[in-house]
Amino acid sequence: MGHCSGTTIAARSRHGAGLGGNDSDHETTTKKFGMADRFDYLEGDVLGANLGTGYDIATLGHILHTEGQERSQQLLKRVFRALKSGGAVAIGEWLVNDARTAPPNGLIFAVNMLVHSEQGDTFSFNEIKRWLEEAGFKKVRKLAAPGPSPLILATKP
Repeated sequence: MGHCSGTTIAARSRHGAGLGGNDSDHETTTKKFGMADRFDYLEGDVLGANLGTGYDIATLGHILHTEGQERSQQLLKRVFRALKSGGAVAIGEWLVNDARTAPPNGLIFAVNMLVHSEQGDTFSFNEIKRWLEEAGFKKVRKLAAPGPSPLILATKP
């Protein structure tokens, strides 16, 4: 789900089922790696589309910053319901610190969201962690990843 690359989805899903967004890159790449049958591609608004249930992993690649706090919290609850027990969500986002004073790239991106969206913003790890826990997720953690921000992982018990 979202804007992470199809290569990322393929690499993270070699042994399970996944939920992909409506980006054609996802479909093309998963076909290339022989994994297209492991993904469902859904069109529609992230809060309106029927996500289904029983997934091993959901990826939210740079979605939360465009949705704002309220819609992001609703989305995380929907993703929780779509995952099977033991399933995980992987979130890629621009992060800022709790005081919203650093890092510069996350703060600059927050200004971009202010200008180009109605509710978008950047959030801290602890904000997203709280939303995940409120949705029912456990074991919320950060994983170092290439790029400016870590990957946020959480597990459905």
